[in-house]
Amino acid sequence: MNYRTYERGRDRADVQRIFREVGWSKEGEEEKIDLFMDAARTLVADLDGGPVSVVSTAPGAIRYLRESLPLCVITSACTSRRARR
Repeated sequence: MNYRTYERGRDRADVQRIFREVGWSKEGEEEKIDLFMDAARTLVADLDGGPVSVVSTAPGAIRYLRESLPLCVITSACTSRRARR
């Protein structure tokens, strides 16, 4: 499996399908998923020429004492049935 950056025009339909498969979205919620994908740094893993796994992250910072420390939060990770076999 190879991973790469999410490309909306190329990956949208597959990512929408994966989110429905795992129960994170329903028909008619495509715009919500688009907003989420566009706001995050999203990677997809390809198998046989199409995305089968999606991981999204968001940058941030946390205060510790008087310092601000950078962090990266995983906001979603899901894998299609095809890749879980």
